[in-house]
Amino acid sequence: MVDSECAAAFNAAVRAAMRRTPMLKLRFDAVEMIDAAGMHALVDAALHLPERRIVVEGANEIVRLCWDLAGYATESVPVVMAA
Repeated sequence: MVDSECAAAFNAAVRAAMRRTPMLKLRFDAVEMIDAAGMHALVDAALHLPERRIVVEGANEIVRLCWDLAGYATESVPVVMAA
């Protein structure tokens, strides 16, 4: 789970990884749920270097649905939830 308890550490780790590559792939196979703080941490990290992309692979249906319902599945957010 990516939640408010680990959101800051998650954000820092994603930012650090993004500095090294133009496209970062994250595997979410083991992520059962992501709360609002976790989604915000991911978006914040992505917008920190907006010319780069994050591709999330292996996200389950619940995570993808939460992402869509939160309004993050837009062109303005450089994060793609791959099927």
